[in-house]
Amino acid sequence: MASTFWLIAALATSLAEIPPQDILPPPEAVDAAAGALRQERRAIHDRETSRLLTVAGRLENEGKSDEAQAVRGLIRPLGKGSDATRFVPCVDIVPAGSATRPNPGGEEIAAVLSEAADALFALAGKSAAGVEPNLALADACLRDVLERRPDHAEARRLMGYIAYNGGWATPYAVARLKEGMVPHATFGWVLGDWVPHLERGELPALPVKNQATRWLPASQADAQRQEWSSAWKINTEHFQIQTNAPLADAIAFGRKLEALDDLFFALMADVIGPELPLAKRFRSKGFATAGPGRTHLVYYYANQNEYIDALLPRQGESIRESLGIYMPREPKRKIPGASYFYRDPKAQIDTTATLFHEASHQLLFETAGKSDYSDKANYWVIEGMGCYFETLKFQSDGTLRIGGMVGPRLAIARKRAIDHGEFMPTERLVALGRNAFNGINGGDVYLNYAQAMALTTFLMQREGAHGRDAFLDYVRDVYKGRTRAKIGRSLQDRLQVSYETLDAELLDYLKGEETAAPILDGARDESGDPARRGR
Repeated sequence: MASTFWLIAALATSLAEIPPQDILPPPEAVDAAAGALRQERRAIHDRETSRLLTVAGRLENEGKSDEAQAVRGLIRPLGKGSDATRFVPCVDIVPAGSATRPNPGGEEIAAVLSEAADALFALAGKSAAGVEPNLALADACLRDVLERRPDHAEARRLMGYIAYNGGWATPYAVARLKEGMVPHATFGWVLGDWVPHLERGELPALPVKNQATRWLPASQADAQRQEWSSAWKINTEHFQIQTNAPLADAIAFGRKLEALDDLFFALMADVIGPELPLAKRFRSKGFATAGPGRTHLVYYYANQNEYIDALLPRQGESIRESLGIYMPREPKRKIPGASYFYRDPKAQIDTTATLFHEASHQLLFETAGKSDYSDKANYWVIEGMGCYFETLKFQSDGTLRIGGMVGPRLAIARKRAIDHGEFMPTERLVALGRNAFNGINGGDVYLNYAQAMALTTFLMQREGAHGRDAFLDYVRDVYKGRTRAKIGRSLQDRLQVSYETLDAELLDYLKGEETAAPILDGARDESGDPARRGR
């Protein structure tokens, strides 16, 4: 990625303080506990599934096929042996009356779902407790609870909701409602008196001092914003977006960023650590929300030429080959950290994947605290995690899918490793620093990126005591500078599997065969140009 040279440049290099070993439990005990908690979640799901299938079978035998199908539709399997993770995003508002719904099968089914919800809620509390909490699993369990019992008050609080008008809403949504704003299907949060104009295809013209808001056809209003000095400024809950693209497109772009934000902090909860709002809500029952929090700056240009013109002085000719970039803060020049993207109206390239890659870098480096990354080794995982978030896909039922063998970069990794025997042993990959990984003095940067994505995707889906949780501990240690010689555990130590065995498992995964470590549930789809996304 083009962000390679900027991603680390502004980060401090002083050694992060490592907690005394006598305070933390042995790493093996932490890994085993994480594996046991995930197995407990699976057992709850499996037990619920078995009971629902029993009821569905009885209804089928009674000639109630429609009811039987409806009961089967309540099954939410975690999946085994497939290749992506299903994610249920939070919504801003849960209106009164929608927090309860009839279930096919009546009280019997309600009891099954309620029992599972109670068990999952207890598991969420257990996961968040202890010296080394598993916040990502706690988050997943709470989302499971709300799928089964949307009116679970404490689960709602822990997920950041507050009671509102008989239902639930995020503090951000409540604040917007109190300002007289309403959610619009196309344009997001807008003032209530905007709606009639929006429905007529009008947008506000550039403001004129001491004059009331004027309205123009959308095309004319957007044309007024084409100069960067008069660009639209959009504030979402977690992002400040400046753009001279059409407003409707920019709002859709912002919604993608918000979806990524929700997913990112769920999956990366334990990398972020105790400052995560969820962790604070677990620690204090009086802590309802995290407050306004930090917002992230994003620039979204109307076309590629404007994007290149804006960044060429800072990035040089390499910017011409990028689809997006995150650049950290430059204190000396008083330039804030920001992500930069451009609109591709003909959809000739897959800019969404780049959006998720670069914005995930931004979220990590602007929320996880000061990094102590140094250019010595383990750089692959920084870009590997960015590549992993490229796999994020929106589903028709409102859920998200991430992971699995999707996308051109993984297709290249499979082809080169399996068809051509071009495979870098993991022991060599983890030894690469930033410059070596990016082929500054030779080397195959495209293969490095493809293999980093493949290995990251595989490890993010790897189950068991030494799967995703152990890998994310490694990610956190790399970010904090705790994997240098003699002061931290290597990847193979963290996973408790040799690099040779890990290579064999990864090759099996790339072949599409069932691996020794089962993969989570999945989906397949993708397009794009891997060569342009390779740096």
